[in-house]
Amino acid sequence: MFQISNGSSAIFGRQNWSSLMRNTKLKLKIFTIILAIAFSTNAFAQRTLSVISADPRLKIALDLMERRNFQAASLEFQTFLRSGQDFTQGSREMANYYLAHCALRLNHPDAEEQLLTHIKNYPGGLYETRSNFDLGSYYFQIRKWDVAVQYFTKIQADGLEENFQMEADYKTGVACFQLQQFDRAKSYFQKNKNKNPPFKGSAAYYTAYLNYKDGLYDDA
Repeated sequence: MFQISNGSSAIFGRQNWSSLMRNTKLKLKIFTIILAIAFSTNAFAQRTLSVISADPRLKIALDLMERRNFQAASLEFQTFLRSGQDFTQGSREMANYYLAHCALRLNHPDAEEQLLTHIKNYPGGLYETRSNFDLGSYYFQIRKWDVAVQYFTKIQADGLEENFQMEADYKTGVACFQLQQFDRAKSYFQKNKNKNPPFKGSAAYYTAYLNYKDGLYDDA
């Protein structure tokens, strides 16, 4: 396609290559700006934005994840980690986390082990909180309530974006409710009671039910 047979073809090839590079840089710049606006106050997103800006090779894999193509994204993260190229600060940690995240989404039998290994390899790292959220959500989905609570309660304060934190609080409340730890459940539901949807309505319903159960009819 880019074979050069004469001078005019060479100019055409250079022009198309330059145009392709400009478009790629423009898309990366737009992607970076969107992330910056959406998550400007969150440490996790700021770190993600910083790593992508410094190492745009990860953008392809993250784009695939955004489209929920976890199989293809997993292959991209594996290729990135096996490339043997120099890694920017934080890029190896990010790629390892998202590789484990993809394994969980794809129901790989070793997904939990991958996330726990990531936590072990990067203690106190930025993705430790997201790993605990992923594990809590996984066990919540398969109704292992006690294990879900175990992981959700490991989430560090202010370590998640607000929407993820609301989800974690709500799911912790539901899991505690299923375990008949009603006072504990109520404390988590009340965190969402005055927040925006999607969990506000359900949290308010659970809170009202528990208040009625405790004889607090005025608060039900």
